[in-house]
Amino acid sequence: MLGNLREKIISWGAKILFAILILSFGVWGIGDYITPGNIQQQPVAEVGDIEILPFELDREISQYEQSLRLSGATPEMIQSLKGRIVQEALRNIVYRDLIRLSANDMGLIVTDELVSAVIRADKQFQDQSGNFNRAAYEQFLRQTGLSEGAFIAQLRAQILEQQFLSGIRSTNAVPDALVDPIYRYRNERRIADVIRVDHKIFTDIGTPSEEELTAFHKDNEISFTAPEYRTVTVVQLRAEDVVDEIDIPEQRLQDEYQARIAQYRHPETRKLLQILVSDEETAKLAHVKIAAGEDFISVAKDAAGLDETTVDLGTVTRAQVPLPALADAAFSLGEGAVSDPIQTDLGWHIVKVETITPAKEDSFDSVRADLRRQLAEEQAVDVLFDLSNRLEDALGGGATLEEAAAQLNLKVMKIDSLNSFGLDRDNKPVEGLDKQNVIVRTAFDTPEGDESALTDIGNAGYMVLRVDKITPPALRPLAEVRDQAIAGWERQRRMDLADQKAAELMEKLKGGSSMADVASSVNAEVVKTQPFLRSGQGLGEKLSQDLPTILIADLFGLKRGEAAWAAGRNAHYMARLEDIVDAQPSSGAEQKKALSTQIANAMDQDLREQLTQALQDKYGVTVNQNNISELF
Repeated sequence: MLGNLREKIISWGAKILFAILILSFGVWGIGDYITPGNIQQQPVAEVGDIEILPFELDREISQYEQSLRLSGATPEMIQSLKGRIVQEALRNIVYRDLIRLSANDMGLIVTDELVSAVIRADKQFQDQSGNFNRAAYEQFLRQTGLSEGAFIAQLRAQILEQQFLSGIRSTNAVPDALVDPIYRYRNERRIADVIRVDHKIFTDIGTPSEEELTAFHKDNEISFTAPEYRTVTVVQLRAEDVVDEIDIPEQRLQDEYQARIAQYRHPETRKLLQILVSDEETAKLAHVKIAAGEDFISVAKDAAGLDETTVDLGTVTRAQVPLPALADAAFSLGEGAVSDPIQTDLGWHIVKVETITPAKEDSFDSVRADLRRQLAEEQAVDVLFDLSNRLEDALGGGATLEEAAAQLNLKVMKIDSLNSFGLDRDNKPVEGLDKQNVIVRTAFDTPEGDESALTDIGNAGYMVLRVDKITPPALRPLAEVRDQAIAGWERQRRMDLADQKAAELMEKLKGGSSMADVASSVNAEVVKTQPFLRSGQGLGEKLSQDLPTILIADLFGLKRGEAAWAAGRNAHYMARLEDIVDAQPSSGAEQKKALSTQIANAMDQDLREQLTQALQDKYGVTVNQNNISELF
C-alpha cells in the first residue's frame, strides 16, 4: 500500500514529470451555501455531519504541493495549477469522509496495532536486516512535511478505505471470454494499398461566371459574414499606471531588505553526477576505473547501464539532496572530485562534483530597484482601491465616463471595433486589453448605451466601460470579399472534380483494373501501408498524418480486395484492403495481461464511482465555494 513511496520522494535526480490526479467521481452534483461571519472559522464544506474547516483544506493543499515539488515541479508550475490543486485537495478530503461515515455505520475499525504493523512491514522503514528503522521513518516524515500524527491519520484512512472497498473490488481474473474479443478487436491490423489524388492535378477548372460567384457567396454566407463588432469606451485603473508614482522612503527600503534578508541569501549549489548500483563489488570496480582516468559517464554506462540523463542529478543545494550520507559526501568534495563508494538504503553511490557555485548574498544596492517596485506594487493595491471608490462616486453622481476619468486624471481608451475574440476589423488584436479578456467579455455582456459595473481585472486593477454602438453580424458584400470567394469557388470546383474522378477510379477497380494502372492514370503512386491498428497507429511515415480517419475506419469494415475512398483537405484518397492480420491472444501474453488488468481497473472504477455517488446522495455534500474562493 505504501510501496514505491521511496521512489516518489527521491526521484528528483530522475527528473520525473508530474501530473494532477483527478479522483474518479469527477464533478460533484452538490449544493452551495454562503455563511456569514469569520470565514476562517466557517467550514469550506460539509460531508454529512462532518465539517471540513479551512485549516484541513490548507493542510491537504500543502501536502499536495509538497508532493509536486518532490516530483520536480517548479513554483511557477504549482502556481499555474493552484485552482485545480485546491479542488483536487477538497475532493480528496470529501472522498475520505464519505468512506469514513459509511465504514463507521458498518462497524469497520482500524486498530492502532494494525497501523503499527503496516508501518513496520513497509520496506522503506526497515534496515538491511528487515528490522524497523526509526531514523528512516523520521526522515520520511521530514521529506514529506508530515507530522507523525498526520501520517498515521492518512495511513489509517487508507487502510479503512481498503477494508471498505474490498467487497466491490475485482478479486478474480477477468475471464478470457471477455478479454479475448476485446484483445482481438483492439489489436487486429490491416494492410492496404493507397493512392493519393492531389487536387492540384485538376487545373482546367475554368473561371466562375458572375452568377456562379454570386451563388457561391450566398450558399456560403457563414464564411463571408463579419462577426458582431462593438464600439467601446474603456477606463482602466491599472497597477502599472500608478506604481512609478508611488514614493517608497529609503528607510522603508532598508528595513524591508533586512526583514527579507533570507530570500536574498543563496546557499552553495553543486552540479552533481551519480552512479548508483545495487552491490558493493560493482561500485568498487567502477570507482577503480574512474580513478584510473576513465570518463565518469562512460563508466556509468558500462558498469550500471545508466544513461546521461539518469547520471545527471542537476544543480542542487545541500538541503535538496534527500539522503544525508549522499549530501555529506557531495558537499565535502572539491570541484571535479569523485567520492568513494557510499552506501545508503538505495544501494551504492559514487558521486562526482562537476561545478561548485559558492553561497552568496545579494547586496542592498543590487536588489533596491526590484524591492522598491515590489513594495510599490503592494501599495498600489490600496491606491487603486481608493481610486475605484472615487470613480464609482463620480459616476454615481451623474458624471459621464469621460468626465469621471478627467476628474481623477485617468486615461480613456476608445475602441472603434471589437469582436468577441478581441480582434478589430482587420483581424488584428486590439491593443490595451487585459490578459484575462475581462474587457471583451464585459463588452459583450453590456447592452448598447449602458455602462458596466466597475469590474475587477485581477492583479491588473479595475475597469469600467460603456458600449457606444453595436454592429450586428452582417454578410460582407461580394465586392469586398471577391478574392476570397474566387479562391473558395476554385477549391470547391477541384473538390467536385476529385469526387467525380474518385468515382471513376472506383469503377475501374471494380472492373478489374490494378491499383498501379489506376494510380498512373492520375499521375500518382501506390503506397503500401504498414500493418496498422484502428487508431491509425503503424500506417507509416508517409500516411500517418494524411490518411482521413473516416477511410481508416472504412478499411476495417472491408473484406480483402475491396476498396473505399474518402476526401481530405487537399487530396482524395483511394485504398484497397490487401490483408488482415488477426490478433492472437495466445501470442501476446503480456498485452493480454495488461488488458485484463485495465478491464478489471475499469470495472473497479465504475463500481467506485457508483458507490461514491450513492454515498454522496446518502450523506449529502455541501461546498462553501465563496469561502474557498476567498481563502484560497
